[in-house]
Amino acid sequence: MNGDGTGRVFASDRQVRRQAERAATQWVADGLERLTLHFARHTYASLMIAAG
Repeated sequence: MNGDGTGRVFASDRQVRRQAERAATQWVADGLERLTLHFARHTYASLMIAAG
C-alpha cells in the first residue's frame, strides 16, 4: 500500500511499467526466460490452487 488510501501498491501506471521492465531485465540477466508480471501472477495463482 502506498498510504494514500487508494489501495494501490504503485503510485502510477508509469511506476508499474518501470518495475515490470526492471523485473524482466533481472530475469534475463540471471539467465532465465523472460517472465511478464501478468504471467507470474497467473503462475502464482495456479501454484496456490494446486497446493490447496
